Amino acid sequence: WNQNLGNSSSVNVQPTITTTYTVSVTDANNCPVVTESVEVGVRNIYSETIDLTANDLNLCLGESAIITPVFNPSTAAIGPYTFVWNQGLSGSSPVTVSPTVTTTYVIQVFDDCNNFITDSITIQVSEPPELNLPDTLIEGCNPLTVSFDNGTPLSYNYLWKFGDGSESTDPTPTHTYTSVGLYNVDYTVSTPQGCSSIFNGNHRVNVWPSPESNISMTPSITDIEDPRVELSTNVADASTFYWAFGDGDTSKNVNPNPSHIYSDTGTYTITLFKQNSFGCIDIQYATFIVEPNYEIRIPNVFIPNQNGSNGGRYDPNNPNNAVFFPFVEYVEDYRLLIFNRWGELMFESTDQTVGWDGYYRGELCQADVYVYKLELRFINGQRATKVGDLTLLR
Repeated sequence: WNQNLGNSSSVNVQPTITTTYTVSVTDANNCPVVTESVEVGVRNIYSETIDLTANDLNLCLGESAIITPVFNPSTAAIGPYTFVWNQGLSGSSPVTVSPTVTTTYVIQVFDDCNNFITDSITIQVSEPPELNLPDTLIEGCNPLTVSFDNGTPLSYNYLWKFGDGSESTDPTPTHTYTSVGLYNVDYTVSTPQGCSSIFNGNHRVNVWPSPESNISMTPSITDIEDPRVELSTNVADASTFYWAFGDGDTSKNVNPNPSHIYSDTGTYTITLFKQNSFGCIDIQYATFIVEPNYEIRIPNVFIPNQNGSNGGRYDPNNPNNAVFFPFVEYVEDYRLLIFNRWGELMFESTDQTVGWDGYYRGELCQADVYVYKLELRFINGQRATKVGDLTLLR
């Protein structure tokens, strides 16, 4: 025998691998040798491998995966083989599974000696996130800024569609609507594994129209001689309107096109408040300026009081012209001089409230033509000098 088995007519063998045994036989007469061989196969499944693969190891609830057993026996392998699965599966072909929870799939490959090799694979199953948003209707005036809350953990991925063409991936976005209308808001949440839930409820935003205030004003600048302003606006989109003229006076729901007269110089902020039937408000402002009147008006004749000097005090609103004085306002520096025809100074005053009453050193001056000189500096810094003739009548 080969394999060092000796020359017995029969031998017992226990090969560990498939082995070919050869025996040669002859007789005592040395007749020709007869040789025979036999192959003894040894099943050794442990030298083979079984692998489970899947097209997707991470599923969302409701999805499926294909698990494929990969078993390629070597040329020395001896079948047949039996494939045994858990989870109620069978066969050596690919299988489709739809687990509802994370599941481990195990396969065993048995040979006829009841020896086996095994492999396993785990399919992770993730549930889509639960959305906790209630049906919501948010209403407000244009422009309307809305803050949204997702109601889910911040570790998820988000996609908000605001209904006006804008989107956001912020978990809690803030969005401003700038057009009137009713908008449906869509909301999708995805887990890190890619499982998504879409909010199918009613999440709506209703943007109401706001009134539009515009102020037309004539003029925008005037002086105290004519301190009137003419205002106008369109109130077709308002249920309530209110004018505030900046000097304490107001007008509510009376006249959309009012006029107003100011009693003093200054810069005034005119306010128009409008509110519509939705309660939406708009406020518009305009600036109106009343400037001082820097006009200088000087009379050229006056008739003094025959009964004696009054010190030149006068009432500018009294039509009695017994005192000569220039009509001028908003003056900081003032100087009035009166000269006779020979250039002699007859009167001087730096007090705007004191004019010339026609007296000189306690005596009434003669009827004649005199010369005045007026030097001024207005509150805006402008200076003026006026020189002219003045006739004193008696």
